[in-house]
Amino acid sequence: MSEKSDRVLRVAKADDAKVRALVSEIVTFPCSQVIGKALWLDAGATPELTKILLVDSSAKILLNGDFGHIFGTTAEVRWRRIDEAHYDILILSDTPLEIEGADALGEGWNIRERHLMVKHDKEVPRVSAQMYLAPNGAVQFVSYREVLR
Repeated sequence: MSEKSDRVLRVAKADDAKVRALVSEIVTFPCSQVIGKALWLDAGATPELTKILLVDSSAKILLNGDFGHIFGTTAEVRWRRIDEAHYDILILSDTPLEIEGADALGEGWNIRERHLMVKHDKEVPRVSAQMYLAPNGAVQFVSYREVLR
């Protein structure tokens, strides 16, 4: 795979160290994180999500669920577990990036900023987000950026 420059990229197989390196390089610290467990094998269970957690170093990134979102003011790294030691990574950036081993997912992305209200228990923080629209105008991704208190 060659280096690609774009705002929406995928790394098909990454280990813990690669996820942490991507977050350190692209998202930077401090940042925020949400992780979840899909509970695929328990038909009666509801997927579990954590509250939005503050992360101030790569050592504090939690990779113990089935999926997660790690976001900062200019980018988000999403991961999905594919086996015990590897993850499928999606990178959403406000600016074009060049990442060795990453594949660009399409061209012509239009990005629009939005503020969202995210309710968790009795707290209702506002979160800034970027909407990634395909060339035809359809929203493909909503990417968190910053918790606004």
